[in-house]
Parts: sequence; C-alpha cells; structure tokens
Amino acid sequence: MCRARPSGSGVRGVWQLAQAAAGGHEGRYATPSGHRPPLVLARMLEGRDEFVNRYLRSNMRTEAELLAAEQEFFDRVWYDRTLSGEERRGAGGEKLSDELIKKIEAARNEVDAKYGKGSLGPYNQFEWGMINGKLSALRWVLGDEWDFLDT
Repeated sequence: MCRARPSGSGVRGVWQLAQAAAGGHEGRYATPSGHRPPLVLARMLEGRDEFVNRYLRSNMRTEAELLAAEQEFFDRVWYDRTLSGEERRGAGGEKLSDELIKKIEAARNEVDAKYGKGSLGPYNQFEWGMINGKLSALRWVLGDEWDFLDT
C-alpha cells in the first residue's frame, strides 16, 4: 500500500493527508500523485464535512507568519510614535534623558534598516487607520483583546 507523506507542516500537511485519505470517494481526496494513505483516516473524517472544511481545508497563515506581521505593524506604530514624541519634545513637551534618546534613535535606525526609511510614513489618516486596524486584528488572533495597540 502506498502512503502519501504530507508536505509542509501543520494544518496544510494534515489537510493534504486527509485529502488523500478518502480514496473510496472517486479520488476526491487523492494527492496530486494519486497516492492514498490508509482508508482508516478517510473513515474517521466521513460525515465530518464541517470539521474538514474548517480545520483541514483552510489556507490559514502559520503562527510564525502571524507573529512576523504583528511585529512589522508594531514596529511601524512604534516608529511613528517616536517621531511624534520627538516633535513634542522639540516644542517644549516632555523631557527625556540623553541616554534614552540615544537608545530610541538606535532602535529607530534598526527599524529604518529593516523596512527602508521611505516605507515608514508619514501616513495619511486612511493608511494610519489600516496599520492600527491590522495590528489590532493580528493581536486579537494571537490572543490579545481587541484594540490593544500598546507599543
């Protein structure tokens, strides 16, 4: 008996295995190469279309992809907020120690290097709303409360 090996990892790999499992259904779950794993898995999934559709046919992003996107939007919001803080300090607002200002500038240079200075704003109101909305949604998916936009 040929056994299909799921490619990739996580949900996508399980889905490919499940697709190949239901060999008794006219190839509905066959892998592209035509291999089918044991019929036991097909029988386990029989009648569980909602489960299969929700968890196995999904093209969901991996946790690593979600965390990377969350970090990008965190960096973008943090970067813009440091620029706003610098403007307030220049206008006689809050005072920071020279040491802290140097750390902020060093961290901002890292973000500049990572994303390119030209892609870090300034943003119009729509773009700013999209960036904050994406950060909020990503954090919610990762387990935080809605509208958690701390940086």
